Amino acid sequence: MREPEVFVRGVDTTGDVPVLEDGATAIYGERVLLATLTVLDPYLEGRPWCLTHELEAVVEAIYAPDLSMPAAWQATYDTAAELERKAAEKSRKDAGTFQLTTPRESRGDLRDALAAMTVKDVGRKESLAAAYVRDIDPTLEVLLVQEHDGLLSPLPWAIPRAADHEGWFLSETVTPPPRFARAVAMSTVRLPHWLVCLGNLDAAIAELEALGIPAWQQDFRLRGQLVVRLDRRLRGTILGQPFGYDRSVGIHRLSSTGTYDDPFTDDDFDTWDTADDEELL
Repeated sequence: MREPEVFVRGVDTTGDVPVLEDGATAIYGERVLLATLTVLDPYLEGRPWCLTHELEAVVEAIYAPDLSMPAAWQATYDTAAELERKAAEKSRKDAGTFQLTTPRESRGDLRDALAAMTVKDVGRKESLAAAYVRDIDPTLEVLLVQEHDGLLSPLPWAIPRAADHEGWFLSETVTPPPRFARAVAMSTVRLPHWLVCLGNLDAAIAELEALGIPAWQQDFRLRGQLVVRLDRRLRGTILGQPFGYDRSVGIHRLSSTGTYDDPFTDDDFDTWDTADDEELL
């Protein structure tokens, strides 16, 4: 164990061209992984590697436009590089739809510069913008709440343990107090692709907007946010797809039977100070 060893997982190198594991490819992209294998090859063959001094150079080499590849890999690498280029171009185009215009484009006219903020359907625009501007596949962020007999409340562990139930279960017509809004805002999650894929973003936003809560638009934390309602057992449905929520693992698929045990106990409840919020009342 005195000699350090490096184990490279997620790739089969027995053939002429490496076969990459699907999960790694989905996260990093085929071009980056092939480039990484090429740059690391001398070190895998035994060349000493000083992480402190050589790591930066290795990373720069992986992203260099003139990286030399093994002849057998070149065609695969070129195809992967072209796919990466097209995906980056599409991401820039999608994100650009929601960007403010530059001073040159607006010619100093604030009405033109802020046009993206004054569209009629601003809530939908903001939701789509949040989905597209990240350097990952577009996803939706939502707030999770529980629904009890027509009343809405934050998730159980977002409610202070010492708090009584008064003021924590509200009808949709009531403007939430700051402490309630803060607790709900603490329950922001990103919907996984298996639940809402890229092609269903618009449909999911439309469905959640139809279930929107006008009274909540009075609070800056909740204004314009998409809200997903869960039942007592932390189960919900989006676009007809049922799912469950667990504090430890997040959103997950339900079993084929649809059964799901209560995922929390009293020990899961946290305590947080609401004094700062109460001052805002």
